Amino acid sequence: MGREKRDAKKRVLLYSHEFTYTGAPASLLRIGKILKTKYDVEVWGPAEGDFLCEFTRAGIPVRIVPYAACAEKETRKAVAAFDFCIVNTVVAHIFYTFARRIIPTVWYIREAQNLLQMCAASPDQVRALRGARDILCVSEYARDFIAAHYNRRVRVLHNGAEDISGGAKGRKADGEVHFLQMGAVTERKGFSEYIEAFLRLPEGCRERARLYIAGKLPPEERGYWEPLLKMTEGEARVVWLGERKGTEQKLAAYDMADVVVVASHDESCSLVALEGAMLSKPLIVTENVGAKYLVGEENGFIVKTGDCVSLSEAMERCIRRPEALADMGRYSRKAYEKYAGMEEHAAAVLALAERYTKKNKRLVALRGRFGRLFALPARAVRCIRREGFASACKKGMGRIFGK
Repeated sequence: MGREKRDAKKRVLLYSHEFTYTGAPASLLRIGKILKTKYDVEVWGPAEGDFLCEFTRAGIPVRIVPYAACAEKETRKAVAAFDFCIVNTVVAHIFYTFARRIIPTVWYIREAQNLLQMCAASPDQVRALRGARDILCVSEYARDFIAAHYNRRVRVLHNGAEDISGGAKGRKADGEVHFLQMGAVTERKGFSEYIEAFLRLPEGCRERARLYIAGKLPPEERGYWEPLLKMTEGEARVVWLGERKGTEQKLAAYDMADVVVVASHDESCSLVALEGAMLSKPLIVTENVGAKYLVGEENGFIVKTGDCVSLSEAMERCIRRPEALADMGRYSRKAYEKYAGMEEHAAAVLALAERYTKKNKRLVALRGRFGRLFALPARAVRCIRREGFASACKKGMGRIFGK
């Protein structure tokens, strides 16, 4: 019995805020695949979604656990059976606050500046962020923002992108330069600037290019994307591809492109930028894209955020020098291999899991139940440093005896 217990794999729980074909669940799936090589992995989420099947296909069991279930003893018992937990995105703050009191837990924040808007509607999110001890984020850009506004105890775990370049067919040169932006068509993603930048290209330049838009049209964002559809009616060189689901559909979209664009107003990383680099595409990104660490003079352009003029100029430079795009793409591939390849990402994820699965679960649970008691020594030290030993002792005695 003792030997069986020693030989058993440790268990890791992943909690996804949703199961949709978007960047955050896709990144969590990659983490799950990595962890599965060494641990027993399970993923939970608050509701079903299309992307759920991707976890199942990868051999990772899925369980639907709504946030309301965090109040139930059975849920606490089920969580306690794991050795480590990763909670994905700020949206899942309820589950993070719950799980961190039971087992070693990290909170993988995928957001950056959009945290301000999200947290404005949820004071509980703000409190959770400020009180969190184990926060990860996806880029230095996101880290700097989180540290400045919410919590300095934040570390970077760069995203990785699986190398699916073997399934790419590539695009045959036809004298045109094709641009692609992929993602949900929302204001934050900067699709209006992307379209306006293309439409303002000089005469004779736009006729040598084509603009592709691949992404879901969220019903709640109708007021944003409907005018864009009307703006591009009759524009034969602007092509709406619709939502891309699964690897094959995404690759088909990338195969149409010569240059990948991420015009976002705020993007903590950008899986599209990582995948574009992996597929040897030149990149155009804004200053507010966390993955700009992939972009240099050799492989693309970093343009001003929300500035369609700056973006249009970058597009024009690509159109006027189509012969340079292949070499730029090769530099992008080198950047992917250096910063976003799965080998480096896997090593970082496994190192994280090893560190946290070694932590004492019982101590974590005790701290969760008696958090204030555990915090007393640290609070006392801070008080002594701030006010001096005598003053701190006087204040402490006053609180004890009510004076």
